[in-house]
Amino acid sequence: MRNRAVGILFVLSGVFFLGGVLDPPILPTWGDSTAQVMATASAHRAAWFATTWLITLSIVAGLTGVELLARALGTDLARLGRSLYLVGSALGLASTAYDLSVTSTLLGASRLPAWYVGVKHWADGLGTAYFALLAPAAMGCIAMAICVPACCPGGRGTSS
Repeated sequence: MRNRAVGILFVLSGVFFLGGVLDPPILPTWGDSTAQVMATASAHRAAWFATTWLITLSIVAGLTGVELLARALGTDLARLGRSLYLVGSALGLASTAYDLSVTSTLLGASRLPAWYVGVKHWADGLGTAYFALLAPAAMGCIAMAICVPACCPGGRGTSS
């Protein structure tokens, strides 16, 4: 039953992520300037909120799945993967929290405050650290925790 729950959480994480990043009104904005993204988000407010919440749910579902899987594996590599994922998730959630708490209040504003663009780049960097660095590194550790014992019977020297 635990394996099914882990699988469901990982599938949900992927579905939420794809639903968020492939949202048709928002999809063309990935990589655009802050001004262009804000204009599109203002014009498609509901889609922007849906995208931001789906990405947030993706991070939470992935974190929950990683936690359950790391506990089941019980190896040092799995614990390292869980730690990397936990740190990455905190960064990713800080990024989406910034969007939900700050960016959302500026949708439709005639002018963005001078401080906003710099802080927005910083918040986006937190999300990038999660998605491009820490989550893949964490999954690599967990994959190794799964594969090493299968390749090397009796080689689970990293479990406690």
